[in-house]
Amino acid sequence: MAGSPGHTHNSPPPMVFPPIPERAIPHLKPLYVNAHICSKPINKVFIDNGAIFNVMPLKTLKKLGKGVGDLSPVDIEMTSFTGQPTKPEGMMVAPIEVGLKVISTLFFVVDANTTYSVLLGRAWIHAFKYVPSSLHQQIMFWKGNQVFKMDASTNPFGSTEMVEESVLYSEYVPPISQTAVVDEYP
Repeated sequence: MAGSPGHTHNSPPPMVFPPIPERAIPHLKPLYVNAHICSKPINKVFIDNGAIFNVMPLKTLKKLGKGVGDLSPVDIEMTSFTGQPTKPEGMMVAPIEVGLKVISTLFFVVDANTTYSVLLGRAWIHAFKYVPSSLHQQIMFWKGNQVFKMDASTNPFGSTEMVEESVLYSEYVPPISQTAVVDEYP
């Protein structure tokens, strides 16, 4: 990579996502990956760089063999994506492994019916130093002086799960009516 700005033999190479094919099918897929929390496999881990907190529903807490009694109390109120106030049941720190890295992560546990098993927000993304791309359906990261790429789950929802998001992973591609595409910049 001689000639790359800011790159020397002692520094990691730059991270570059591949170009998007001109005729790529537009999609609205959230970025879901598989992970291990407390060494237990967890699917439908939603990476959302618009979220402030890492969120774990009670159903996932129970899957880890833990209950509300294992949580530390917390006195905050969160706002859900619908704008509704949500009071967490508590918080916990747990090791999460995504790709080649494991890091202890703070989760706020909520009693909510969600399509995800865990939501990882900006604090987790920044702590892991991962670069997520929902457009590419990939996460890129450095480990030492190497760049690694991790593909998102191709179908986080089984064929029997009937949730609204599952249509985004089927052969049918819904029209993107709420987005205007602009071909040129002013």
